[in-house]
Amino acid sequence: MSKLEVPTELQRGGRVGQLDNNLESSRWLLDRIARLSGREDLADAAVLDMGCGNKFTQAILREEIPIGSYSGIDVYRELIEYLQRSVDDPRCSYQHVDIHNAMYNPEGHPLASLEGLALAEGHFDIICLFSVFTHLAPHDYPAMLKLLRPYIKPDGVLVFSLFINEVAENGQGYISGIAEQLTRGMTPEQKASPPPPFVDMDPKQPLKWAIYSREYAHELLADTGWRMRSLELPVDPYVQHHFVCEPV
Repeated sequence: MSKLEVPTELQRGGRVGQLDNNLESSRWLLDRIARLSGREDLADAAVLDMGCGNKFTQAILREEIPIGSYSGIDVYRELIEYLQRSVDDPRCSYQHVDIHNAMYNPEGHPLASLEGLALAEGHFDIICLFSVFTHLAPHDYPAMLKLLRPYIKPDGVLVFSLFINEVAENGQGYISGIAEQLTRGMTPEQKASPPPPFVDMDPKQPLKWAIYSREYAHELLADTGWRMRSLELPVDPYVQHHFVCEPV
């Protein structure tokens, strides 16, 4: 199948129904993770996409993007079942996990209670999570990292995007607008004070914007089996600050 059509009602995120934009951003992000892993492309890479949605699958199939294998995991059962039925590319596989998330799966099981995934350990060259940590509470941050650690190859990389409460100097990324909301109405003295380590930006929409300080994000990474290789600045409107990590 090369023209996967995902019903609108199964799509999530800020660009529902915007196929051209989703394809463009997916091409860019797949190229980004290839380069962050030291590759020119993903032709020989086994990729695990946690919180996969449908965008990368559509891009891989429609744009004929070379990839060794692609494993997508998501809490959205109906989407995963649709992809399992509809995608016949042997490089692609999908798995549903019933993990609690206040925004996307409020009835799910606590992340820390999940003992593992139905995946081969030490199999993946790249594990990526886009728009996942941006919706995770602090107690789930290290739990997610520990959950994924067994599945990376010794020389593999982990890439995940995160809302960091800093405005990038190049003005890229979505965080700039959110930062304006965070500081609106503050006095100069309040703005000069150290930001809180974590803010759930809109309590009426829990974890729609989970915003971390750089220091707290580093702290939560400790003792998870990963070490930070770099914290990349937003370099394009398609991605926030993003951590690049390697297994300890």
